[in-house]
Amino acid sequence: GVFYMRESSRENARLYDYLVADYIANRSCKKALLLIVMFRLLNFCQENQILLILSIPLWILYKVYAEIIMHVELSPRTRVGKGLLLPHPFSIVVNSSAIIGDHCIIRTCTTIGNKGITKKSGCPICGNQVEIGSNCAVIGEISIGDNVVIGVGSVVTKSLESNHIYAGNPARLI
Repeated sequence: GVFYMRESSRENARLYDYLVADYIANRSCKKALLLIVMFRLLNFCQENQILLILSIPLWILYKVYAEIIMHVELSPRTRVGKGLLLPHPFSIVVNSSAIIGDHCIIRTCTTIGNKGITKKSGCPICGNQVEIGSNCAVIGEISIGDNVVIGVGSVVTKSLESNHIYAGNPARLI
């Protein structure tokens, strides 16, 4: 017979896979783990109106914890791959239109967003296994390839090729 998995079962399995990968990535930093678990649950609720309404108390708790206590702006509407690592989750801003790949690392005081104030300005798309150092700005309608390391204090305004290390202001290949 043909194995058929209902759509909700697939979504539940996907949520479980993401939570396991996030736990493995953040198990040594409980602050980050709490933030990521709430993010994933709210992200999961985005597709279902009933779950979205039922998740309002969690949404409020997440907003207080993430934005007021940790100073992290990571909207549950943002597309983020599994295994996101936030080693020191403080003062991080990720635009809700940005896309973050699997197994990425975002360090403290980092901004991933658009160049302008208007919504028409594009946002970065980060590939898989991208490591972004502290105090970085990754801005504009650019793409960051897979297996990229962005050094501390870098300003990235142009697309970066896969499998390289970049640093500086503006970020250059090292």
